[in-house]
Amino acid sequence: RQETWVALALQEIDTQFGPRLFFDLGTRRIDGRSTLTWTTTPWLEARAGLDLQHARYEIALDVPQVPKEGEPPTPISSDGETISARETGYYSAPAAFAELRLSPRDGLDFLPSLRVDWNSAIRRWSADPRLQARWRATPRTVLKAAAGIYQQPPAPDESGAFSGNPDLLPKRSTQVS
Repeated sequence: RQETWVALALQEIDTQFGPRLFFDLGTRRIDGRSTLTWTTTPWLEARAGLDLQHARYEIALDVPQVPKEGEPPTPISSDGETISARETGYYSAPAAFAELRLSPRDGLDFLPSLRVDWNSAIRRWSADPRLQARWRATPRTVLKAAAGIYQQPPAPDESGAFSGNPDLLPKRSTQVS
């Protein structure tokens, strides 16, 4: 079985604060996912797929400098230190994922999986292995357990060349439930 979807988006934000401060952002974005599912036997199913995010952006800003950690916040004013930038570019975040569903007996499933992502903003790959188990204890009760690594790229204001550090790594957590 194969499933695919595609979404297109357009976003425009134009904001002015007083005579000098402004923030303008325009994006044109396409997102998509395609997943293939193969059921080989009643006890084995495989899923694999691709995700895509691709955007063209235009940003122009003259905004107050965000206080550093530990510094007191200051009122918004065009008299203080500001960050100014004009930039046009592209952002891409393709990903691939694979998952197996192993069912050694009725009502018991193990789902090992792997997700690999590329983030063009920080020019880095990330790989996230995960494992989930499900047991149907009764017709109305399912017990679940899961463990995995999850990574998220830094926000644009954290990794942007004009306001942050473009050498940041993805935020990484190990989750167990």
